Amino acid sequence: MPTVDRGSHTIHYEVRGEEHAPPVLLVMGLGMPGRAWGTLPDTLAKTYRVITLDNLGTGGSTLPSRHIRVSDMADDAAAVLDAAGMRKAAVFGVSMGGMITIELVLRHPEKVSALVLGCTHGGYLTSKKPSFRVTADLLRGTMQKKLDIARMATFLVSESFYRENPEVLHEWLRSAGKPAARTLFTQMLAIASYEATSRLASIDVPTLVISGDSDRLVPSVNSRRLADRIQGAKLCMLPGVGHAFRLEAEAASFDAISAFLSAHSRPA
Repeated sequence: MPTVDRGSHTIHYEVRGEEHAPPVLLVMGLGMPGRAWGTLPDTLAKTYRVITLDNLGTGGSTLPSRHIRVSDMADDAAAVLDAAGMRKAAVFGVSMGGMITIELVLRHPEKVSALVLGCTHGGYLTSKKPSFRVTADLLRGTMQKKLDIARMATFLVSESFYRENPEVLHEWLRSAGKPAARTLFTQMLAIASYEATSRLASIDVPTLVISGDSDRLVPSVNSRRLADRIQGAKLCMLPGVGHAFRLEAEAASFDAISAFLSAHSRPA
């Protein structure tokens, strides 16, 4: 189990694919370990050198006792690339992982060849917030001893998807596992203090911004704002799809992401 020693904590990561294939780093969202990517790493590994990591406090990674910021998690991601022997990689981050990805390219531009930013924003203070009910459902659904999957469905996927495919969401959340309350609280504080809006114009790598247009947790207007502020960014909106767009629109999102990576990824 490869890990990176970060002094105050360790980060677990995994690598798949041929050694000299173009590298792609995948960064998950709030409270989710790398295994929450499901089959995507193995599918991408047929073409790419795929690196996944467990953000601090999830999976095989530990949580420091000190306060952390999104910039700390971006530095973790940079350290994982170094440990995996990747000088530069395309990076795909979703939700909080998208914020980490933005901060990674801002702090370590030499390590990033292309960005895919999924259902995220450039800073909490300047973002369009979810409704009070969605925020309450997020806290109630995640902070209890047992995950309240039905409540979490209200902000993760569209009503029609959950009505027709409840077992898909249940299996995904069960396989990801429930994060510790301290991990969720620590990561939520990092999100609440994150702000990169004024720096987005300095991003100078090919960028794809992708979101479901019915996202209730991170409203899709945030993705439109990202695409407007990042020079040359392309925007992909998935109609009728919620926050967990990769789960709900697996084929359409994979096609958009793989086409972008094919055009912009570079050999190791």
